[in-house]
Amino acid sequence: SRPPTSGTKTTSTRSVHFVWTGNKETGEKYAARARRANFGCGMTPTPGWENFDNSLSIRLAQVPALVRVATRLGLIDPKRRAFIDFAMSNRIKSADVRKPLPFASESMDVIYASHMVEHLDRPSARYFAEESLRVLAPGGYIRLAVPDLAAKLEEYRVSGDADGFVGSLHMNMDLPRTWQQSVRERLVSFRGHRWMYDEASLTKLLIEAGFTQVHRVAPGETGIPEPGELDLFE
Repeated sequence: SRPPTSGTKTTSTRSVHFVWTGNKETGEKYAARARRANFGCGMTPTPGWENFDNSLSIRLAQVPALVRVATRLGLIDPKRRAFIDFAMSNRIKSADVRKPLPFASESMDVIYASHMVEHLDRPSARYFAEESLRVLAPGGYIRLAVPDLAAKLEEYRVSGDADGFVGSLHMNMDLPRTWQQSVRERLVSFRGHRWMYDEASLTKLLIEAGFTQVHRVAPGETGIPEPGELDLFE
């Protein structure tokens, strides 16, 4: 998922997701000893990269005794408990991208986020883009994968299924029905999508942050030298 020439675009082979890439600057050599970070990695950390997530599970993983008590009280369901155990064994670190990224300026070579940006409100998404620009070295790359709003609208136009369309945006949230759900909602806060992007809007977000050579790439493609085990189809 990396850059040809400025402004070029490649359509995705997927109907729902698309991947964006941008350079901080052009004409700079990529550092051989690349330092790369995956934000919002969830259950798919990238081996050999620095992996971060902002879920409550990551923070709970730092306090095993609390995890055991919360599990007994029914505050942690089996799925979350599995993620906590996974985070501990894979050394996933906690980071809130609404705050300064945990790196010095111009110290990183690649910033990656898959299905994370749509969970941020607009000011937070802009801030993350600006912070990514700050920490990337000249010639560094940012790679973002998000749901494609235009594709979802086309699916709705064809199907006419309004309920399916709204549900697919994941912007709705059922009200809590039990006290455990109420506590979880207060602890975890809203986890749905806060904004959706099409090609033009995400391009605009990155360009306004200062990135150049911003364009869409097909799943499986990348201009990142030696991406390692990065999932290019995520």
